[in-house]
Amino acid sequence: MEGPLGVELDDIHGVAWDDGPHDDVETIQIYCHDLGINAVKFGYRDGTHGQRRPDPRQETMAEFLLKDGEYLTMVYAECGLSGIKTIQFKTNKRNMECGAATDGTEEPVCFGSTDGTAKIVGFHGVSGDQFLQQIGVHWAPV
Repeated sequence: MEGPLGVELDDIHGVAWDDGPHDDVETIQIYCHDLGINAVKFGYRDGTHGQRRPDPRQETMAEFLLKDGEYLTMVYAECGLSGIKTIQFKTNKRNMECGAATDGTEEPVCFGSTDGTAKIVGFHGVSGDQFLQQIGVHWAPV
């Protein structure tokens, strides 16, 4: 387990969550609004899925489906004062990105396997009322 990506917020109390490790990630749903990432939900090839956190009101959703033989190798996030503003997922075949416009003051953070020996098989993090505040990953060998 590695993580979390995100910011430590003293004045905003989020709820920790952990999907645990799985066989492989199959779907990624990212819910965002004008200020950043509101929620994420992951589906896994073993038929399970994490809970959507939190329950947003006004947002857009981007969904990414991973194909057979495709697996996650990296997560990159840019974090603002309130939480994660933009997030990018890299697979062994492509990049997927979603989020709000950034202004250069965000703190970029990244988890990745550059040698191709590990893949991301699960997620954990902290979610607040309006922002995804932190995200971390579970690893397994490819």
